[in-house]
Amino acid sequence: MIDNRILLESGMALVVLVACLFFLIKRGRQGQDFYDILYISDGKLTILAGIPISYSLEDISRVEFSTFATTKSGFTNFMGQLRIIKKDGRISRPYWFDSSVLYQKFVTKSTKEEMEETIHMLMAKLESQGISSRMVGMK
Repeated sequence: MIDNRILLESGMALVVLVACLFFLIKRGRQGQDFYDILYISDGKLTILAGIPISYSLEDISRVEFSTFATTKSGFTNFMGQLRIIKKDGRISRPYWFDSSVLYQKFVTKSTKEEMEETIHMLMAKLESQGISSRMVGMK
């Protein structure tokens, strides 16, 4: 009986240790740039979407933003979408984001106004680097 109790206590201690390590590692990764969707450096625009994807600034014609609403269980949430339009006419896949980009912290719900403010902030960031951007209709 004592062997089972020791085994159970050891298992519980291991679970607590793993959970603490997980949260410490996750918290350590959440620096200032953790919630950013894009950054510009070395003549490239990099989209931070799972695997970072870079576009040469010389190849970009413009960046288009839009918003769309999702409804689940009666609650409406807004998301933002951006697409890179290249000078050769090719269009990137859509990249989605929420107002976590604006607040630099996890958010559970984004309103239409928050998404518009987030998009205006991203557009100003792009235009300060000479990249044309515009807001297109809601999807």
